[in-house]
Amino acid sequence: MKRIYLLTLTVILFSCDKEDEAPEYPDLSIYVDRFVEEAKDRGFDFDLSGLEAVYVDEIDLDGNEYCGYGYWDYKGSGKKRIEISKSANCDWKNRSDIERENLFFHEMGHAFLRRVHDETLLCDGKPMSLMASANGLGWRFYTEAEVKKRDYYITELIDRLSIKDECIDYGQNWATNPFFYQDIYQDNEWYFHSDNNNYSGNKGFIGGDPTKPIFTIQQIDGTITDNTGYWLRQFNNPNIPQCAKVKLKVSMSSESLEGTGAAIGVRAFHSPPKTTGAVNEEYLVLSTEETAPLTGTFSKEIRELEIDCFSRDTDYLIVFIVMLPGSKGVLNIDDVEIVVTESLG
Repeated sequence: MKRIYLLTLTVILFSCDKEDEAPEYPDLSIYVDRFVEEAKDRGFDFDLSGLEAVYVDEIDLDGNEYCGYGYWDYKGSGKKRIEISKSANCDWKNRSDIERENLFFHEMGHAFLRRVHDETLLCDGKPMSLMASANGLGWRFYTEAEVKKRDYYITELIDRLSIKDECIDYGQNWATNPFFYQDIYQDNEWYFHSDNNNYSGNKGFIGGDPTKPIFTIQQIDGTITDNTGYWLRQFNNPNIPQCAKVKLKVSMSSESLEGTGAAIGVRAFHSPPKTTGAVNEEYLVLSTEETAPLTGTFSKEIRELEIDCFSRDTDYLIVFIVMLPGSKGVLNIDDVEIVVTESLG
């Protein structure tokens, strides 16, 4: 009887141990539901019934392998989708529950909150956001024992302005170096919109000579259009202090610009959380088109636009330099600066 009792106890204990083990590929809905509960604890009521979370054998996009991927518009369908890779390189099946949560919540940031990667650091050198893309960190922003750190990262993920009082590393002292942006000729991120070849734009150095910079817009002779031609530059997650003054300054020249002329503009977008997912919204538009377009002959004429109180929930800031319809001549862009004055309040 004693041997039977020991055998029975061993079987029971073994069975309990097996039940306590985390499944290799648990239903991903547990992380979806957990995210909903974390949001409720922070005053947000989310409906994730339209989100799809699935396992896939691997995630290979343009030759790059990912362990997780969040789509806010999967293949243009409008569907929010999170994929988790079963690839051996990712080793999901041997990850702890909290490591899985780290990665899944990061992808939730992409798929549901419409956030892009954010590499901003805190003053202690740690990532400011769960949306950082640092290699290997996707599993370990926080551990199970780091309760306060977990709370911080989840709160920032859902409500970006919640951490406005944290010590953020801006990479510079605004009082001694107020320039958020300079060096336009060394920057390859400018995009030119030609309005179906009604305008031409050149940027770079004539003959590769750094002493002969060129940055121009002109309407093609003989074309008729009611639209603008323009250069634009987009800044994702601008690392600028909350409520700082942000001034765009553009210097332009022309030997003879006829017609409606040239102008500059600024547009800012954010994605406030909504019940069924974040929605990208334009919340700020500034332009000199109506107030101070440039025409005629001018040399290094400066036009400015100022944001009085910059918001850190800005997803992206877009700067425009525009040739207005009906203009003739060549507009030369001499310099572009974005200057920041940090609020003392």
